[in-house]
Amino acid sequence: MYVMKHSILIVDDEAAVRQLLSQLVIAQGWQPDQAESATAALTRLHQATFDLVLCDLDLREDRSGLDVLSEMPALNQHTPFVVLTGHGSIGRCREAFLMGAADFLEKPFLPTELMRALARAVAHHDAPRRAAGAADVDAPEEAADSPAAARHVRTALAHIERSFSRHDFSIATLADHVGVTQAHLSRLFTARLGRGPLAQLHHHRIRVAEALLRDDALSVFAIATDVGYASVSEFDARFRKLHGCTPSQWRMQVRGERSKTPY
Repeated sequence: MYVMKHSILIVDDEAAVRQLLSQLVIAQGWQPDQAESATAALTRLHQATFDLVLCDLDLREDRSGLDVLSEMPALNQHTPFVVLTGHGSIGRCREAFLMGAADFLEKPFLPTELMRALARAVAHHDAPRRAAGAADVDAPEEAADSPAAARHVRTALAHIERSFSRHDFSIATLADHVGVTQAHLSRLFTARLGRGPLAQLHHHRIRVAEALLRDDALSVFAIATDVGYASVSEFDARFRKLHGCTPSQWRMQVRGERSKTPY
């Protein structure tokens, strides 16, 4: 039986890195294409659809990976975007997350880290399509698989990505922003994403926190504040729920992984 391969556009200004990444994803059943610059990447994105974009943040020209992310053409408007970044620019991952990046990968990395990042991005992107057949029979506004429902979820996700760092962020305010009731918004999120809006908020905060934790110059307290938590204890609890360890313990684990042979 033929199995459809995931297509991936790899954007990096170093040919050796592009080749290595291509070899790694091919071994896992992906079909890669390559671009050496932001301009070349946008040209390819206008020409063909991709299941995922893996793009270096710092490209050696006057345009960066953030430019690729911000100018994604309609053909690939909803394609998951994973950022590649060096340790010195890890703080810029927050900007990428705010612009809609699905995940990040810090150089140097291990092959297992690469595949986990790609799997997370694809799983998050596929969740709405997997749930699209389930009607939201309790909601008078629209069914969960309707265009209006998809628009409401996209609007809510964009608002979460813009405002997640606010300590006073509330689901009531989010529902008002979207123009639906809290209960209906919760049903739509659960049907299309597999988690409620509050869980999505904390998920997004923790993903941004992971990027910031890789910068040893930032304290856990500062990171907790930056991602919207009023206290370190709340940050610890939310982080532990997702990772099974505290932010400080996770940071130590990442340091240990860096000492392994990098690719």
